[in-house]
Amino acid sequence: MILNKIDKFIPIVLCAGFGTRMQPLTNYIPKAAIPIHDKPLAFYAIEQMFQAGFQTVHCNVHHLSDFMKRELSAACLRFHYDPARLRFWDEE
Repeated sequence: MILNKIDKFIPIVLCAGFGTRMQPLTNYIPKAAIPIHDKPLAFYAIEQMFQAGFQTVHCNVHHLSDFMKRELSAACLRFHYDPARLRFWDEE
């Protein structure tokens, strides 16, 4: 089997930060979930990776992790991507 060049990489979007420079907003919403126009900030990178041909995109989460997972999964549905294509990694 011949592998596509893209198969050599694992795409990761960093979504775990506290966003301290954007407080107090980030006390309630993770920086990566802040909506820019109609999408969570991190979803712009996720969508680019899907469009580049990656089947799965990994996201590390920590601060308000349940909120982050819910927002990115909802964005997948809203923009016609399967949310099962996202893999979340909870950091302690």
